[in-house]
Amino acid sequence: MPKLSDKHFNAELVTFADFTGGLNLSLPPESIAPNEMQECVNFEFAADTGLLRVRGGLEAVYTFSGAVTDIMKITESRTVLVRSGGDIYKLYIAPEPEDVTATNIGTVDGDKPASYELWGDDGAVMAFGGRLYVYDGASVTAVTSANAPTAAETVHISAGRVGVTESGADEIRYSGVGDAAMWTDNTQDASSSKSVQIGYKDGCNIKAVASIAGELIVFKCPDGEPELGRIYRLQGNYPDWAIVPYSRGSSAWNAQSVANVGSDVLFLTREGLGNLATVTEFGDYKLRWAGAKINPAMSKELSDGCRLIHIPARSQVWAADGRSDTVWCYHYEIGGGAWTKLRFPGLVKSAATSHGEVFLSVGDTVWHMSSELERDDEDTPIAAVMKSKTIMRLNQILLKMVVGSFVSNATSDVTITVGGLELVLPAGSYEEMTASILRKRCNIRSEQLTAEVSVNNGIFSLSSLRLEIAEV
Repeated sequence: MPKLSDKHFNAELVTFADFTGGLNLSLPPESIAPNEMQECVNFEFAADTGLLRVRGGLEAVYTFSGAVTDIMKITESRTVLVRSGGDIYKLYIAPEPEDVTATNIGTVDGDKPASYELWGDDGAVMAFGGRLYVYDGASVTAVTSANAPTAAETVHISAGRVGVTESGADEIRYSGVGDAAMWTDNTQDASSSKSVQIGYKDGCNIKAVASIAGELIVFKCPDGEPELGRIYRLQGNYPDWAIVPYSRGSSAWNAQSVANVGSDVLFLTREGLGNLATVTEFGDYKLRWAGAKINPAMSKELSDGCRLIHIPARSQVWAADGRSDTVWCYHYEIGGGAWTKLRFPGLVKSAATSHGEVFLSVGDTVWHMSSELERDDEDTPIAAVMKSKTIMRLNQILLKMVVGSFVSNATSDVTITVGGLELVLPAGSYEEMTASILRKRCNIRSEQLTAEVSVNNGIFSLSSLRLEIAEV
């Protein structure tokens, strides 16, 4: 740790060594906490060290003939299902690029983003705004039995039944027990297909559902108006269903704007990102706001095309507006939940985690995201920037020394800027990541100070920044 100079009796050491507060855009830059940031683009928290590091790079896995709109995880190792156009492909991601295969396993209808759930030992059920489809481990086939759904928008599993909601409906329809193809209600058979009305004639349509603590949370709203929505709880199983109104005045935008994370349900609404906690806390009828620190900015970007993408391999949830190349990244295991932003080479339509690996779609290509990669598609450096809390005092501030602690590799191109002082950080070695400390004495007067870290290339993790200052 640097020794404070004794030339100024009021010299102090300002330390930024804990960034777990994440982004805070709800307060002026000088009012946020020392562990919060006013800007943080293309940084994430490393799972092994907790350090703020440049996001992982991308390598192309497979390019399809059309845009990739959905990636769906299944139980098979190194395999995902991919929707491109009206076709579903089984994509095997082999260790060697030349061994990667994409097999067409079926055609689907519908123009909505995928809603899917694992079903049985090796299968899945899915819908895209049209018919319900079943994946049996080898192929995808439509459910065309009597009374089967034809406009399914959400899919979930409850008590051995496949549950669906259809466009513009107030009811949840359930298949027969253990049979995704049984959709006829036999009043003499409790195991046959059943349905339940949720909020009949409340002026809203079901937009999303999510399971939590043995209950089903149902989000309803008029099209494009989540601020007029309602949230219900569906408790129990047939024939003992109980429908409990939970709240009104806020709901999810669409079926893809909801995500289960542990014992919480996150959802995007007009105000930003909200969350519902465990069932023992439902009784207070208060919605929590996991996005409180960034909602003032994020809420301006949201519309009916927004979506949440859960990345469990990185303990992250991405909030995407459906239009830009940037996602808001929520690190739910960092502190009380920390936000950064990630920017990609294009619009991320979908992403999934398969056996600890992250795969995402941009354009017509499925990409693999890895912390070991320092560039996108081998050639494009990942630019990142972080700005700290702004330091202000009653009088001018004298910056006397800057100390940076970081980890980098040989290609790292990083600059720290404080009060007009620019420090180019030395790169590490090719063989391994290198931990380094850079000290620079200076004599700069300023009305306020903000530390900015700009990364132009290379793998880089920030451990800490320390500023020796004095009020003059």
